[in-house]
Amino acid sequence: MILQCLGAAILTCIVRHLSASLPTPVIVFGRNFFSLMFLLPWFFLKGRHIVHKPRWRLYLMRGGFGLIAMQLWFHSLSIVELPLATSLSFVSPLISAILAVLIYKEKTSFATWLSLCVGFGGVLLILRPGTDAFHWSALWVLVTAAMWSVSGVIIKSLIRTQSPVAVVFFMGIIMTPLSLPFLFLQWQMPVGVEWFWLIALGLVSVLFQIALSMAIASTDLVHILPYDFSRLLFVSIIAYFFFGEILDGWTLIGSLIIIGATVASTHHESRKARRLAKNAQINKA
Repeated sequence: MILQCLGAAILTCIVRHLSASLPTPVIVFGRNFFSLMFLLPWFFLKGRHIVHKPRWRLYLMRGGFGLIAMQLWFHSLSIVELPLATSLSFVSPLISAILAVLIYKEKTSFATWLSLCVGFGGVLLILRPGTDAFHWSALWVLVTAAMWSVSGVIIKSLIRTQSPVAVVFFMGIIMTPLSLPFLFLQWQMPVGVEWFWLIALGLVSVLFQIALSMAIASTDLVHILPYDFSRLLFVSIIAYFFFGEILDGWTLIGSLIIIGATVASTHHESRKARRLAKNAQINKA
């Protein structure tokens, strides 16, 4: 999980670097295209043996929402300071929890709702509306987090019958052609070292997604969520040395509140799920 967070931080900073000279649609297409190129050898070696009956409707929905989220996220990274954008992105699991209630009609306890309210309080602390610290551009990150959450709900349905690596592969298959039309809006040919950074962006994307899949497959989500905070640590260090951006105290406190609320909510729901499963086994016996 820590390796995944490091990869996500490196990806974030590469996007910021490229956004100084390339339009967002070019960066998005380059990321998707080169990620797919790195995944194709795996597919021809092993992928055909684990990909069974792809659920194309869900894959297309996931690709659509994922592409919108990526366009918004990469655009946000070009106009919002990296520590601030990363801090606000932590709200995505909280939005996913609300969507799970609305879409899957999952029952949620008072403790979970309280955790969600505390988490969104952390968002307000970071944004500080009504003060000089508030910037409307930061709201793009919240829209991005909402798109990630919708995408996550779709993945939750896909993962019941599809392998995690297959989900990553088909995301590349679908999102690469979907991102192609956006090039006509803002086309600019990459030159020189920009090609290197686009290839690196694709490679880092594949590696951190594989690391995340391995982390999720190895243990319960509640055990790996606290490590997601290391993403802010990595981003803050890189942003300070390469872009001169500093993580302020309010943003740090707000991030800790969001992460704490997310862990508390996930821990409570995990305990409830284990308790229900145990009761079901007892009743079956």
